Amino acid sequence: HYSYAPFNARVMENYHSLAFFYGYNAPWNIYYRGPGVLERLELALNYTFDLMGENGAIPEYATADMDSPMLAPSSFGMEYMSGVLEIAGEVLPDDLKHRLVAQARKAAVYVLTSDESWDHARAFTNQFLGAMAGGLRLARLTQDAELRGFVDRAGEALLDVGNFMSPMG
Repeated sequence: HYSYAPFNARVMENYHSLAFFYGYNAPWNIYYRGPGVLERLELALNYTFDLMGENGAIPEYATADMDSPMLAPSSFGMEYMSGVLEIAGEVLPDDLKHRLVAQARKAAVYVLTSDESWDHARAFTNQFLGAMAGGLRLARLTQDAELRGFVDRAGEALLDVGNFMSPMG
């Protein structure tokens, strides 16, 4: 079954939970900046990054070179990546933080600009929203005006009733 196949990046989205415990400074959080948590977070993120296609697409049903359109895993995966940056970015090692930003941005750009994502999103609009929310967060955290422009363009298209309205409304 594909759900637990080694190419399915959806099962790796728990990196967001690891980031929460690694990056959330609270008296009760004994895992804050814990080296064991960082090791697991880095392994999970790097595994996910290595699954990604050159275009930033994140696979679910097959390897990145064979899976298409990869809208849901790319959109939601990058949303979780931007969440990792928000909760743990200040305490991540620089090399991991830079790779996280680069890979999350590639996934956001893939979703927000590729024809195959836009075509698929017309029937599965919810799958587009993750990259919009995550892309906006990433643009804010990195001061990325170009990425913010891609999000704004997607938002305008989403509001056009004839553009992204599924048959179910």
